This record gives sequence, C-alpha cells and structure tokens, in this order.
Amino acid sequence: AETPPSPFTVTISADGKIDVNGQMVGAEAVGRLVAEKLETQPDLQAIVAADEKVPHGEVVTVIDNLRQ
Repeated sequence: AETPPSPFTVTISADGKIDVNGQMVGAEAVGRLVAEKLETQPDLQAIVAADEKVPHGEVVTVIDNLRQ
C-alpha cells in the first residue's frame, strides 16, 4: 500500500512569521521549498493557515509564492 503524500503546510502567525512544515522561513523561501517538494511529489497539496490578524495582502503574497 502506498503511503499518502504528506501535505505542504504553511502557517502565518499573528506577527507575520511563516512556518513551513514546522520550519520558520522567510516569505521568499516558500516558493523554493515548494519547488523542491514538487520534484518528488508532483501531486503536492498545500495547506495555508493564517492568524486572523494577518493582513490579507500578506496571505496573498504567500499564496502567490506557492504558485510560482
């Protein structure tokens, strides 16, 4: 039986810190990390969670970085 792929989880805290799968990163690193993961997991699914205090624009920027 195949093990299901692990999701790519991005969490943005109230103070704007970005956590990818438990690792604190800068916004610019999100795209690079997802690209590396896509090499071995082409059907990768990303989950983005943000604190309600995070400005909408910051969340959109992170999502845009995921799509690149």
